[in-house]
Amino acid sequence: QHMSEGVQNADLVLYVSGTPSSRFCGPSTLAVAVACNFDAFDRPTAGAVNICLDQVELDSDGTAPPHVVKDNVDVIVHEVGHVLGHS
Repeated sequence: QHMSEGVQNADLVLYVSGTPSSRFCGPSTLAVAVACNFDAFDRPTAGAVNICLDQVELDSDGTAPPHVVKDNVDVIVHEVGHVLGHS
């Protein structure tokens, strides 16, 4: 329904996934992003970010150390910038 009617009071819908993908997630790719739809003024109204989970370094207990969390937050912010149109 949100695809045909939009999301009330939203300027941008951002889809986020965490999927290992042989198509997009190479050995040195941490995440990928794309703007999916634009309004009449060429502003993005929908976008997607995929986090390449195979590239996230985890400790033996399955958690990410703080420096890895920080690095991955930085990567995701960078990818959202791509959705917003920054190259």
